[in-house]
Amino acid sequence: MEATTTTQPEPTTTTSTTTTVPVTTTTVLDIACIKTTACQYANLVGVDFSRLKLDFVDFSVAKMAGANFVGANLTNSIFIRTDLSAVNFEGATLKNVDFTAATLTAASFKGANLEGAVLCDVDLTGVLDLTKEQLEKVKKFKTKGKVYCP
Repeated sequence: MEATTTTQPEPTTTTSTTTTVPVTTTTVLDIACIKTTACQYANLVGVDFSRLKLDFVDFSVAKMAGANFVGANLTNSIFIRTDLSAVNFEGATLKNVDFTAATLTAASFKGANLEGAVLCDVDLTGVLDLTKEQLEKVKKFKTKGKVYCP
């Protein structure tokens, strides 16, 4: 009698990765402010506004850290004293946007159109991808002792 051997396939291992999404306190009421264009004091932390048309929206004093505005049109919108830490404005249209006294730490402006924007009392230290060409199109700004604001 002849012995037969069978080979078992090699066991495979699969690595599973889990992404944890932090719970936010953004509510439907906070996001509903977009309909009325009055989002002052809203909690919009981490909200994705990419590719939306948000002309003339007032986001003054809102909490918007980590929000995403990639490719969004924000012409004539207002971000006075708004927390825009780590916000992504890549490719966004920011014509005539008022960023007076906004927090822009680690915000990205790669390819954003800042024509006529107002950057009064804004600390540009730590802002990402902001070029000299973009700043030349800004209407008013104040940084490091050079005052161009009223």
